[in-house]
Amino acid sequence: LNIDYPASNDANLSITINDIAGRVIISKQISIEKGTNLIVLDNLNAIANGTYFINIVDDSKDEKFIKKLLKK
Repeated sequence: LNIDYPASNDANLSITINDIAGRVIISKQISIEKGTNLIVLDNLNAIANGTYFINIVDDSKDEKFIKKLLKK
């Protein structure tokens, strides 16, 4: 899964994928640079089919983005 993430400054992102019950399935920290960044989540084959939520927290702006993911 590829996500384009625009950043106004260099920052650190906390990315988690949670299942429908809120359990953390995948967690990673990445550094991004000013501009558009490509976030690659390449280990999704290991998770079971179902509904998940991708949480992206931008530490520099205290912003949180949530995206629903349906794996079939």
